[in-house]
Parts: sequence; structure tokens; C-alpha cells
Amino acid sequence: MTAFRLFAAAIMVGLTLTATAPRAQALDGYTGELTGQFMDWCTGKAGNTETACTCTLKKVGESVTPAALTTFVADKMGGGSGFSMSSATVATAAVVTQALTACVK
Repeated sequence: MTAFRLFAAAIMVGLTLTATAPRAQALDGYTGELTGQFMDWCTGKAGNTETACTCTLKKVGESVTPAALTTFVADKMGGGSGFSMSSATVATAAVVTQALTACVK
């Protein structure tokens, strides 16, 4: 399967999870440490503006649990490949990508 197909599948999983998940307002459960780590990744390694990253975090906080975001950030900041095929990580990555794309426009 090509990388594009994997990415497209991840986006579809994320869209499905976002559309069907209750609006848990996970952002309220994010610790200051988790928020800081996400912002460090988003503005540093991912190279986005603070405004775009803050917007993304708010959108992600509507559906991504603190545990899922913690795993996502750890995967991205851990110095490894940042690539995981676990369904939860792929779904979280899709939600983050979708939110970041909407916030950068």
C-alpha cells in the first residue's frame, strides 16, 4: 500500500472517529505539561505558528483524549521515526492533521 493510501486511510479513520465520537471536551483534561509538549512539537518540529498550534489544540481537544494525545506527542517527540500503525495513533494523527490543516488556512 502506498504512503498516500495509508495517509488517506488514516484521514478517513480520523474523520469517522471525529464524526461519531461524543464531544468529550478532552481539552479540559489536558495537563499543562501535555499542552506544552504539544505546542513544543507543533511549533518546533512541525514548524507551525503558535496561533495555528493553539487553534489546532482547541480543535483536537474536542475529541482526542488526554491519553491518546500523550501517546501521539511521545511518539513525535521521542526521537524515533514518529511512525506508528496502531489504529489509535493513526486516528489521532489524522485528527491532528485535519485540525492543523483547518487552522493554517
